[in-house]
Amino acid sequence: MIDSKKLIYLPRKIKWSIVGALLLLFLAAVYISLAFVGVPDHSDWILLSLSLAHMAGTALVISLILIFGEREANLDYLTIKTQNLLLKNMPKTLGHIADSHGQKLNVKVSAINNIFGANYTLENANTKTKMWVGFNVERIIVAYFLKTTESVETIRNIFQYTFGGAESVGYKVNFEPATIKNTGENILSIWCIWPGKQEGTDLSTDLLNSPDKKLFIIQDIAMMTQSFIRTAERHSVNIFTDADPAPL
Repeated sequence: MIDSKKLIYLPRKIKWSIVGALLLLFLAAVYISLAFVGVPDHSDWILLSLSLAHMAGTALVISLILIFGEREANLDYLTIKTQNLLLKNMPKTLGHIADSHGQKLNVKVSAINNIFGANYTLENANTKTKMWVGFNVERIIVAYFLKTTESVETIRNIFQYTFGGAESVGYKVNFEPATIKNTGENILSIWCIWPGKQEGTDLSTDLLNSPDKKLFIIQDIAMMTQSFIRTAERHSVNIFTDADPAPL
């Protein structure tokens, strides 16, 4: 499949409103022209309506090309969009997170790593945690590491509302105990993958080129992370590891 981007981005409702209005104008002008055929002293109306139909038809064709047309987007374009999202948009949105005391967290972001992701460290005087977020064009992975000896089932129950909510909007959530090879640190990795499958429907979308979808997903990640932090505080779960979260 060829990578592409829209020539002009408009919300779907506005797209169809423009097309619908032009189509209605075109049909009305054609109808008026035909209605006055053979009617004495209405030749001016026929010429006017035909001119209007011509302009509406031309505008309709142009709007269809501009609104629904696509042009090739090279890899550099997609790479830049991904980097901007990870290094600028994501940290800015994560900066709005507040812990259970209502205190904002400072956010530090790493360079791009593990092909299409970045690490984020969130901390304040009350709590500290790390996460990894990866954007692979239309697929998102969010990884959290926990330092805990609790079972997967116990952790799953503690965070049932955090990640149950994530699953309701299409994430697939996985829990995996692991040992970091270089340090021997035992961690529990929580993987959230979007889009998953929800009621048999693929939730994939043109994420990088759709501002509303992009805003939704980064704000949703921030909300999920805030819930993760606050839940950990309430249940005294250690969500800070020496290892940086990353694909296992």
